[in-house]
Amino acid sequence: NEAYSVEIVYIAMIGPTGGLVAFALNEDLALVDANGNPYRVGDADAVRRLLAMADNGQLALNNDIIPVSAVLTRPGDDTGPLATVEIGCKRSIANRVIAESVARSTVMVLLLTALGVLLAARSVRRFTHPIERIAAAMQRMSGGELDLPLYSEGHGEIRQIGESLQTMRDDLQ
Repeated sequence: NEAYSVEIVYIAMIGPTGGLVAFALNEDLALVDANGNPYRVGDADAVRRLLAMADNGQLALNNDIIPVSAVLTRPGDDTGPLATVEIGCKRSIANRVIAESVARSTVMVLLLTALGVLLAARSVRRFTHPIERIAAAMQRMSGGELDLPLYSEGHGEIRQIGESLQTMRDDLQ
């Protein structure tokens, strides 16, 4: 089992009235606002600006960050959301996970396709081989060879044809 991860840049919980309830910023990443000011870890105004950049698409465009939102509700409670969680993660890392999943799926599809082709070829051969032998025996018999050995192979109707050909040969001898 492989674990996949994404690099989270920020996470913010927004209450039902739109107020910022909790937030966290990844201090290892050097994010700056439109004025070039760095976002500070404990600065709620910076987080609000960051969320605004996420909403208008500027964060994804300029900082390789994918914003994701999830609305938290109680099961069976129709009174509205408890809160909204907004998360920003590095696009390049998320895309790598997607690319690995696509590559594995493609390899699996190719392997299953190859296996299917091999099984189909084997099945076709199992049915055509007895028919080819019967056809060759019939040609030899039509040429006058009545002493050749015949073997009934195959299943069902193919076997019956082989047995009928043996009976015909025995009658002709």
